[in-house]
Amino acid sequence: MIPEHIDIAGLSSLLGDATVVIDDTFPLDDTVDPAMLESEVANAATAEPAMGTVKMALVPGEGISSADLRDVAQGIKDSTGATTVIVHSPDNTAVVAENFSRFAIETHTSALANPANAESAADVATSTAHFAELVAADQPPTLTITGLVLAGTITCIATGAFATKLITKVTRT
Repeated sequence: MIPEHIDIAGLSSLLGDATVVIDDTFPLDDTVDPAMLESEVANAATAEPAMGTVKMALVPGEGISSADLRDVAQGIKDSTGATTVIVHSPDNTAVVAENFSRFAIETHTSALANPANAESAADVATSTAHFAELVAADQPPTLTITGLVLAGTITCIATGAFATKLITKVTRT
């Protein structure tokens, strides 16, 4: 559920041409320059093509659950058409992405530095690039899985045909 104090339409509007939007009440460390954060995150996101269009929102509110932040990220993704959306609250982070499995995302979300306690914009950008590398490398081997399913199906069909032929032969004698 999206917390009442978070305005998806407003965030989405601010993220139109921007990569990062920071709520005025987000406790951003003084060492993190917002303009540098925008530039660094945009550059980090382009390092991994599977990230696609990336949007990041820094929203206020202590204690927002991961599920609620994921709802916020999904709302922003739906409104902006972004491929990947990262939402940070002061004490939590959630990501929604088209090109990565939820398992891979949730497995590696802890790799993202939260801007509320990062030492610089570069820390956030570096962790974003590292996160992108981790989730891109953690995709399931779909060709292998498809091949195994196909081989299993063919084996079942062949076994069924052999059993049918054997039963037919036994009942005739």
